[in-house]
Amino acid sequence: MTIRLLGHIPRLVAPTSNPPLLHRFAPHVAELPIARRALREWLERTPRETEATQELLIVATELCTNAVRHAASGLVTLRAWEEGKEVVVEIEAMDNVPETSTVVRSLDDPYEEGGRGMLIVQSLCDDLSIVMRGRVRFVRCRKRVALPA
Repeated sequence: MTIRLLGHIPRLVAPTSNPPLLHRFAPHVAELPIARRALREWLERTPRETEATQELLIVATELCTNAVRHAASGLVTLRAWEEGKEVVVEIEAMDNVPETSTVVRSLDDPYEEGGRGMLIVQSLCDDLSIVMRGRVRFVRCRKRVALPA
């Protein structure tokens, strides 16, 4: 597992046959189940292990919840796409905390009060990157998935 704090947003690779998901929503708690359902429906278009699907839903729910909790204004954007054997989930939001240090701090100290969600995300992803562009935060998770047996 690697966590990278990047100064740029990596270029997207051309998607596979499942078109990418793009879901924008207002930063309100009531929107979270709708975003989760959009991702679940997108994930179900391609057969994959049930466990991987559930883990990706947990990751996206946590990342969307954090985006809603820390959003300064504007919309939250949930993206998902496939790159080979990986599924990539990305959340973009205008952040009221213009730095990545709070995210890294919560990952560094498992005994810190609160902040367990990012530890869960870290444990369920193969790669986690965080990019700040001004006050816009991009959190990207990659997970290798297999077809069901």
